[in-house]
Amino acid sequence: MKSKFASIFICAIMITNYFEIIPQNESNSSSVLSGTEEFGEPISPNISNSDPSSSETKNLADSFSQEDNDPISNCSGSSDLISSSSQNKRKTSLSSNGIGGLANSPWPMFRQNLNHTGQSPYDTSGNNGQLKWSFTTGSNVESSPAIGSDGTIYIGSIGDKKLYAINPDGTEKWNFTTGGSILSSPAISAEGTIYVGSNNYYFWAINPDGTEKWRFITGWGVSSSPAIDSDGTIYVGSSDHKFYAINPDGTEKWNFITGYRISSSPAIDFDKTIYVGSQDHKLYAFNPDGTVKWSFITGLWVDSSPAIGSDGTIYVGSRDNKLYAIYPDGTEKWNFVTDGSVRSSPAIGYDGTIYVGSLDGKLYAINPNGTKKWDFKTNDYISSSPTIGSDGTIYIGSQDDILYAINPNGTEKWNFATGSSLHSSPAINYDGTIYFGSTDYNVYAIGSTNIPPIANAGPDQSIIEVSPVQLNASSSYDTDGTIESYEWDFDSSDGLWWQTGAPPDATGPTPIHIYGDDGVFVATLRVTDYDNLTAMDTCNITVVNVNPTATIESAVMNLEIGLRVAGRKYNNVSMTLYEEGNSQGYVSIERLPGSPDEQMAWIPVRINFSKSYSATVTYIPEDPPNVGGNPVWIYLKSQNGSIKKIHHTFNVQQSKKKNSDHWNHIEPWEVDLNSHFIGCTFEVTSHITEPGSDDLTLTYSYGTQTVTVLYLNNPPNTDPYPSPKVSPMDIIDTTALTYEGPGTVILVVRDDDNIRLGVGQGSDSIDIT
Repeated sequence: MKSKFASIFICAIMITNYFEIIPQNESNSSSVLSGTEEFGEPISPNISNSDPSSSETKNLADSFSQEDNDPISNCSGSSDLISSSSQNKRKTSLSSNGIGGLANSPWPMFRQNLNHTGQSPYDTSGNNGQLKWSFTTGSNVESSPAIGSDGTIYIGSIGDKKLYAINPDGTEKWNFTTGGSILSSPAISAEGTIYVGSNNYYFWAINPDGTEKWRFITGWGVSSSPAIDSDGTIYVGSSDHKFYAINPDGTEKWNFITGYRISSSPAIDFDKTIYVGSQDHKLYAFNPDGTVKWSFITGLWVDSSPAIGSDGTIYVGSRDNKLYAIYPDGTEKWNFVTDGSVRSSPAIGYDGTIYVGSLDGKLYAINPNGTKKWDFKTNDYISSSPTIGSDGTIYIGSQDDILYAINPNGTEKWNFATGSSLHSSPAINYDGTIYFGSTDYNVYAIGSTNIPPIANAGPDQSIIEVSPVQLNASSSYDTDGTIESYEWDFDSSDGLWWQTGAPPDATGPTPIHIYGDDGVFVATLRVTDYDNLTAMDTCNITVVNVNPTATIESAVMNLEIGLRVAGRKYNNVSMTLYEEGNSQGYVSIERLPGSPDEQMAWIPVRINFSKSYSATVTYIPEDPPNVGGNPVWIYLKSQNGSIKKIHHTFNVQQSKKKNSDHWNHIEPWEVDLNSHFIGCTFEVTSHITEPGSDDLTLTYSYGTQTVTVLYLNNPPNTDPYPSPKVSPMDIIDTTALTYEGPGTVILVVRDDDNIRLGVGQGSDSIDIT
């Protein structure tokens, strides 16, 4: 009994010592070795987690304690401490009106974007590594900076437990005390809310003026950096083993319990898949509803934050010394072995090169196929994550106290020495300035002696297809000189011109361009000043699809209608053809000796199938008449020579009395012709216009018939998206159908966008009598 109490007492001392707060005057501390900085503040007794008695949980705990000598894992009863549940874990302030999406700023979150590529859209070629300013905090700075749309830099500090807002000139704007050390990097929402985690159980939402908006309670420290999806959902991991989805008002949307702590930061793909690593050795892929899409097992902890390539490949490092490339379905593509633990988060260059640091002190450049391109050796561990300027320069910090600027070929461009080790990852401002923190308590701004110009591509615009759009860069300026050139790329999706070697799409401040297809196109402006420094800006051009038009102009058939008379001679027969009761033609035959075929009379007519047709045949016998039957026929002869015959016989009777009712009294023969057109071929002529540059699919439907006609914009190939040229279409289409009787001919015209997006359709119809 005495031994048991002694064990408990020793375990309590171990936990207390393990989570001891680092003094604020301590310098040169390393998050690689520090338990407090790595794992957060002491655990709350109210943490909901997986069943501690399960063999899987126990095995994970054992494996982690063997690697890091985690005192909690070695204490009897610690599983109960980790896994006790709590029902009420959230608290929000009265201000909770969130708006979805990231801020429109140069660096709104850790790794710059939701794909975590670490790419900046801004040119840093003019940055020559000069100190612009430094800002001193109260403790080590291992958090990575984020940059607001107004240029404010946000970054956290460890020992003084503060989030700092720093003006672009290096002066303090405000600071916010969280009560826990900050390793998490802030993320900025579209409406300016700053989200950041701290190691005292809280995840914070802070207003742009530095006041608290709300706080969300987790079960342990939050060193993971948040990501903000387009719907406003905030995703973040915690050392309480959980991955959280938090609504913009600070309420919990869902959580998922992993097998161990989460310090990795989530990346979000275009299809809304969320990727995050855990110290249970796994990379997880989550659906937006919180269900697991898949998990991928590595050899050790995954502290690295994943990055997503343009082809959907996910790259992530592990403490098993490897960088993994994983297909979107969760299977391994390849792995690359370094000589040290990979805690750095990978970055992806514009050409697909993957850059990542290792605790072996090297920055690796890896080809997309997993082979080494080059490595760059520093003088100590690398846990910082690389950042890439649009000019291809790579920036990374090392625990040898130095920030390195490295050329795309792996040679050193310049370096900047600080007073202590670097774990913070650099952020790039629109003017090419590099911001990062150091464990010497300082935040640094590194730039050039010459100030780059400010590019302004103008506001986002929305137009309809094939309408000219006026771009305007006249608000661009250079504070220390003049802008010498304006270069435009009207659609960045096919690669920017300086990456592909092509000339710019246009030059000058106010070009006009016509987009041949609908979609959202990113117009990129690059301006260059007198010192050959450049800056870029973009604007979105939303091109709205215009439906094709369809007009059925006619449904007609060319026909000859003939009259044939047989029987007794010298009788007169006439025929009148009517359209809607109006006479369209008249023929008359006197029956003479000889073949009836040689005495036929014809009326050529263009039948309009939206109207009714009839014929009246009148028989006038000779005087006095011959008694008996007198047959007549109406012939319908199509253009292909086929003939349909309609037969009738006039019966002549003669009374002995001249003035009787049967003397010379024959009724006219009235014929409804439309019913006799069934089976005949007629032509529908339509006028179709397509203002965009799409292929068109015409579908005619009538009775039992469906006929499809395809018109290609760039024959003989189907039109790619977006259309490579502006090519509106104006079509007169004639399509043959078979007459089936009264009904409706319907024409539906669909363009490419209808096939691709379900929009882009025109239609017309005509009633057939």
